[in-house]
Amino acid sequence: MAPAKLRGMLNIGFQLMITIGILAANLINYATAKIKGGWGWRISLGLAAVPAAIITLGSLLLPDTPNSLVERGHGEKARLMLRRIQGGVQMFISQVLDHRHATANLPRSSFR
Repeated sequence: MAPAKLRGMLNIGFQLMITIGILAANLINYATAKIKGGWGWRISLGLAAVPAAIITLGSLLLPDTPNSLVERGHGEKARLMLRRIQGGVQMFISQVLDHRHATANLPRSSFR
């Protein structure tokens, strides 16, 4: 859903945040390992729940993708979403809808 000119930057930013998260987790584990009384692992595990909660709450706010809207038969909602994302690129909208109509009669795999 990201504009084409921002996709590379967002991908690199995602990888950077994952790396920073791994570093932060290691530093937290190193610091909490020194806590006496067996509380270190509890604090470490509790702190790991914070970013998980933030990501879970954030995922509830994400809109549906145009492809998923088309696949579920909401073509007009997909058009509105694409206009919002792409700024009214009609050719792209037509391609997505044409692809959906072309693949509508194909058998579904058992994977889904």
